[in-house]
Amino acid sequence: MTKNNGNDDKIKSLLQNMPKMKDHQRMEELYTKIVKHMDEETEIKPKKKAYVPLFSLAAAVAFFAISITSVYLNQTKQETAEMNMDTGEERKEEAIYDAEIAEIPESSDEQYSIQSIPENNTIMEDTAHTLTYDKIKQDHTFLGLRLGMSYEEMIGVIGSPLEEDVNSNIARLKYSLDGYGVEATFDGENGPIREYTFYPQYLADGLFKALPKTKADAVSVFGEHYDNTVQTCPGNTSCNTYTYNIDSERYIQVQIVENKETVFAIRYGLKK
Repeated sequence: MTKNNGNDDKIKSLLQNMPKMKDHQRMEELYTKIVKHMDEETEIKPKKKAYVPLFSLAAAVAFFAISITSVYLNQTKQETAEMNMDTGEERKEEAIYDAEIAEIPESSDEQYSIQSIPENNTIMEDTAHTLTYDKIKQDHTFLGLRLGMSYEEMIGVIGSPLEEDVNSNIARLKYSLDGYGVEATFDGENGPIREYTFYPQYLADGLFKALPKTKADAVSVFGEHYDNTVQTCPGNTSCNTYTYNIDSERYIQVQIVENKETVFAIRYGLKK
C-alpha cells in the first residue's frame, strides 16, 4: 500500500507541474468542428457497383444463339425426313392407283359391262372400225376371222368366252350373260370353220362394235347390192335376209327383223 501511494503522489506532482493548455476557440466553433468530425466518421460509404465483363456477356449471347440454331436445324431435318417419307408413300399410292386405273377400259358413248368382255380379246380398234364389204373381199377376213380357221385359232382372235357349248359340228360362245353371241360351224366333225354367225343383241357393246345393228347400218357397211328373201326368225318373227355374194366361194347374210328393222344375225361363210 505504501508503494502505490508514492506513485500516485508522484503522478499528481507531475500533472501539477505541466504547462497549462489554452484554447482560444470559441465554444460555438469547437462544437461545430466536433459535430462535423463525428458526421464524417459516421457517413456510410457507397457500395461498389458490380460490373459484368463485356467478354462474358458476349460469350453467353453466342452460346444461346448456337443452342437455338442447333435445335431449329435438328427439328427442320426431322420434319424434312418425315415429309420425304410421306411424299414417298403418296407417290407409291398414286402409282398403284394409276396402275389400277390403267387396267379399267375407257368409257365411251356405249356403256358396257366389264364382265362381258373376254380377257384375251385381240380384236384391234382399227380392224373393228374398218369393216367394209371391200375390205372383206380383199383381205378374206371378217373382223380378223378367216374361214378355214381352227377353233383354237378363232379363240386366239376373239378371246375366251364367258361360256361355251362345243360339239363336233358347232360351237356356241357367250360373251355376255344375255345369250350366245357367236356361233362357229365346223366343216365336218371337228374340222375347220366354214361359217361364223354373230348375234349383235347378245354381244357386249365395245366387242365387235363394227357389226351393224340396224338395217341402215347394214346397208352402210355392206352396200345395196344384195338379194332379199323373207325368212322366219326364231319366235315366229318375219325377217328380211340380205345376201351379199362376195365371190364364187364366200357370202355374207344379214337377217333383219322386218317390223323393227334391227339386225338379228349376221353370217359370214363358204357357199356349199
